Formats: sequence, C-alpha cells, structure tokens
Amino acid sequence: METLSVLSLNCHGFDLGISQYLHSVPQSVDVILLQETWLCEATCYRLSEAFSDYNVYHSSAMEEKLSLGIMSGRLFGGTAVMVHKKLAKRTFQLITNSHRLTAVRCSMPSGADVIFCSVYMPFNDSSTDYCVEFEAVVGVMQGLVDKCLGCKFVFGGDYNISKGSTNRLCDILNGFCHGNSFSWLDPVPCGIDYTFHNDTLQRFTLIDYFVCSSDLVNSSTAGYILNDGDNTSDHLAIVCQFTVADMFCDAKSSNHCPVKLLWDKANLDTYQSLVCNALSYIELPVDALLCTVSNCQIHCAQIEQYYTNIVRCLDSSSHCIPKVKVGFQKHWWHPDLDDLKPKCIDITSLWSSMGRPRSGLINAERLKCKYRYKQAIKAAMQDNDRAFNDDLFDHLCLKDDVRFWKTWRKRFCSNYVKPTNIVNGKCGTKNVLNEFVSSSVVLDVLTQ
Repeated sequence: METLSVLSLNCHGFDLGISQYLHSVPQSVDVILLQETWLCEATCYRLSEAFSDYNVYHSSAMEEKLSLGIMSGRLFGGTAVMVHKKLAKRTFQLITNSHRLTAVRCSMPSGADVIFCSVYMPFNDSSTDYCVEFEAVVGVMQGLVDKCLGCKFVFGGDYNISKGSTNRLCDILNGFCHGNSFSWLDPVPCGIDYTFHNDTLQRFTLIDYFVCSSDLVNSSTAGYILNDGDNTSDHLAIVCQFTVADMFCDAKSSNHCPVKLLWDKANLDTYQSLVCNALSYIELPVDALLCTVSNCQIHCAQIEQYYTNIVRCLDSSSHCIPKVKVGFQKHWWHPDLDDLKPKCIDITSLWSSMGRPRSGLINAERLKCKYRYKQAIKAAMQDNDRAFNDDLFDHLCLKDDVRFWKTWRKRFCSNYVKPTNIVNGKCGTKNVLNEFVSSSVVLDVLTQ
C-alpha cells in the first residue's frame, strides 16, 4: 500500500501570490484541489503555466455570464484538480456538468480506482436558492458515486458549512456520508480550529473539509490545517494523506504479458473439438442442479467448483487460438488518447441516457468530444509514421557506404566465386565437364 498526499485550498482568486504559496508548501503533494479560481476557459492556462509538473483539470463558473457579453461584478467560482505528472498516465477527467465539482479518476493497477473531486458549495445566504443549489451539488456528488460503483472517493473543498451545525443542509451531507460509507474528516488538533478567517470582522469558521471513503484513512480524525503566513487567501489550506493501492507496480515489471485472442483468425472447429473433449471429463453436480430449495447454502461449494472447472476447460482449450500482445495492432497509441477515450465514452453514455437528442448542448458537446478523439487518433498515427520515417532517414544517413560495398563485393563479385566440384552427384573436373556438356546438348535438342 502507498499514500497519496492531497491538498485543498480555496484560492479566493488564483494569482501570483497563491502560485508562490503552493510552490512553497514543504510537503510533497500529489493532488491539489482548488476552489474559487476565478478563471474562465480562456485564462485557465495560467494554472498549467504555473504548475508545469501537474496536469490541470479545470471547470469555469463564468462561461455563461461571459457569453452574455455584459461584464459586471467581480470574478467568481471555478474549481480545479491538479494531478502530479507521475500519475498522468493513470488519470482522466470525469464529466460532472457542474462548475462546482471537478472530478478526476485515477486508475490503480492493483486495486479500486480513486476519484479525486474538488468541491465548492454555494455561500450560505439563508435563501431558498442557496438550499436548492446546495442540494443540487450533493446530487451531483451522489450521481458520480452511483456512476462509478466500486471506486474510492476523495471529496475535498469548501463546503461553506460547519460539521457540527444543526441545520437541514448539514443533515443532508451527513446522510450522503452515511449512505455511501464515507467519512467526514476532522483535522488533527494543532491549535488551529478554523479554515476561513476574516480578521476585520473577527470571523473564524471551520468550513473546509475532506470527505472520503472510510478505508482510505485510519480514523475520522485525519489531515492538518496549514497556518502559513505567506498564504494570501482568506482560507487556510488543508492537507491529508490517503492510503491507496500500489500505484507503480506496472504491468511491465511483471513476467505476465497480457495477450489478446484473435478469434477471427482461429480454427473454430478445432477449438470446439478441444472444448467438447475437456468438458466431457467434468462431473455434473446432479444433486445441486436438482435442488429446489431457495437460497440453498449446502450446494454452493459444488456449484462454485463446477463453474471453476468450466472456466478452466475454456481457458486450457484456447491454446489453439492465435494470440498477440495487447497493443500490438495499435502501436501508434498515445497516452493522450487514454484521456480522450473515456471522455468520449462518458459523454456518449450521458447523451444516450437523455434520449439521444439531435440538438442542444449535450449533443454539441458529444460531437466535439468525438471530433477531438478522431482527430487525436489521426494525429497519433501521422506522428508515428513521421517518427518512423525520421528514424529510418537517420539510419540511412549514418550508414557506412565503403564498408557495405566491400562486404558486397567480397561475397558476390565473380572474382571471388569458386567453381563447384559436384554436378548431379558426379565428382571430379572431367566428370563435371562431361555432365555439363551432356546437359547442354539435351537442352539444345529440347529447345529445337
């Protein structure tokens, strides 16, 4: 098992001060969750420029307002998840359709995948709209959990409520945690019991938390509040260590190489014969098959053994099926395509669940994802061909012409060709000559 360090911070506007502060954090952070970036899609590149060691996934809250063409009020909203590039090949963004929740899925080679989410709940102004929007964000979180069954979750961010509050919204979030076996983590006591501070109004509240799958931490008290003087935000950062499955036990380090069966090139008659022969040796669990007792536990072991024997027969008979290494037929595949493919699948699934509309935002987004994926495949194939041609050209430029022709002449030029001593089984110079002359005469007669 390994640990991943996750930091969460409400930026109150991403700027140079926040960038310098995050770079100065003494701990090695694997995942950074940001809220209130105040960036739009046109300016979110600043995150990538400031953190070149991280892959940035950002959701802007200002696109709708910017599309109106009327610029009024201050910047607002926006969430981001930044994943260290050592994990880049294993991560891709999930579609949430909410600027208050950005989710990134990290694939684990030897365990359940972990999904990191940056959450920014609406400000509590005690209005009806606030309650509706808060419940909507919790609904997005629950939808993500239902969609990714079997995964582990880390929700970090600004929840804008305190854990000990006695109100309906706190009960909703508690119900979400209990219903999904999540832990709403309390920070380790370290003299600081708040994350939001307004020194002018003397307001100090603890509203930034981590909510995670219970088996990712040892107790419900985990993580620390970073009370750093160079933090220019009105929120303090929180950081926590999560225990996950081994991330770097790469399949290449194992002797097992995944293969793919080429059924289209297989002799199915041979495979059928081998399977029938192997299945004939399996003893049928007659008592278990004839059992009429509902939820019978007596014959479970027999049924499991019967199933295991069938699978073993199918597997052992597959040696007659041609096999190739996984990825052999797509040697041009690029890690960037691993990000685009799940996005395309997710948006298509969402589009299908909404009745396959032929117009509207969902259909437009689906077509954009599909177009980007197809263009990326085309570019990857072209780049692979270009790299192969460049390598071939380099090798040809570096070849030794003089040595090549010396070897060629030594092996094939007539001055070095030695005459044979045997023709049609006849040995000796005289016999070889007579055999050659007689063969030539016969050939002339036949041609006439």
